[in-house]
Amino acid sequence: MGSMQRIMQCISISEDDAFAFVGSKTGEVLKFRIDRDNIKSFNEPDSTRPALHDYNRERFSKGVRSISCIINPETGNTNIIAGARDGTLQIINPNLKLSKTHIAHLSGAVTSISLAPDGKSFYAGTDHSQRYHITLGKFKPDLCGTCHFGEIHDIIFPKKTSEIFITASVQDIRVWNSILRQELLRIRVP
Repeated sequence: MGSMQRIMQCISISEDDAFAFVGSKTGEVLKFRIDRDNIKSFNEPDSTRPALHDYNRERFSKGVRSISCIINPETGNTNIIAGARDGTLQIINPNLKLSKTHIAHLSGAVTSISLAPDGKSFYAGTDHSQRYHITLGKFKPDLCGTCHFGEIHDIIFPKKTSEIFITASVQDIRVWNSILRQELLRIRVP
């Protein structure tokens, strides 16, 4: 990497506190060794310091926006889930190689990744205000929830009903069921 500077956008620490994985604006995932000396007197310098350990050679388009460490149940190794600004969501192995089988494309930049308590799935959020649930085995995103990601310019209720209403936003028009609190139809406007 040389002396080039990077703008870091996200960080996750391995379960054993040995490594920090950082996502950069240039699309790399950097692996830092973060082990330190035991607590010493303030006059004694550290002999072990955090340092760059490795980075992935295959970059993510538009940068890495979110990152999370997860333990592979089969191997016990720490894998990384990386979410990119182009909507790519992908598993990276401990050697920082991209998985060719565990890749998904979401609508909008991946802004957050949250592991489910069971450790077998996770949730991902995007800047288009969409939430996805992804199981690690299948790695197929299921849309859980959505809403307008821009300002709402108008809302209207049809005559003689309050169960359905229509909203108009920057890039889409949506029909909603107010009782079920569910989107029924989305029309994208170019």
